[in-house]
Amino acid sequence: MSSIKIPQLLKLKDYITLIGTSLGIIALICACIGTRAILSLGFFLISISTGTDMIDGYIAPIAKQIAPIIRIISNKLPVLKLW
Repeated sequence: MSSIKIPQLLKLKDYITLIGTSLGIIALICACIGTRAILSLGFFLISISTGTDMIDGYIAPIAKQIAPIIRIISNKLPVLKLW
């Protein structure tokens, strides 16, 4: 077995993605429960999840962790040139 542990493989961008995904899953569970207070909590968690997604999109080009599809899209649309 390899001695590399999962926390060593993850970077800041990955942790932010995991936080946003976890909040999104909790928001879906809140939507399934369906009471008024829980739905409000779900909408609040979705807004935080959207914020983490935006932060993730901001950090990725700075950390040079950009998916190949984003490189293709940014070459086609120079307005999206981030690096």
